[in-house]
Amino acid sequence: SNGTTFITFDAELSKALTGMDITKVIIFIQPEGDCNGLFVENKSMNGFDVKELLDGKSNINFTYSVIIRK
Repeated sequence: SNGTTFITFDAELSKALTGMDITKVIIFIQPEGDCNGLFVENKSMNGFDVKELLDGKSNINFTYSVIIRK
């Protein structure tokens, strides 16, 4: 929405991440429309921000996957 959004993890994933080093959480995002590109910011046990590069204001769909390294 206007180049930024917050993705909230479901309760089970947040619980599994509790006490874990957040740098071990890897998030892949795939835009599904025309934009300047996307990046992940502000990872936490509760979720993460997705923002468009270059202060873009696009309203596109995207998919994401979360991987936890041990």
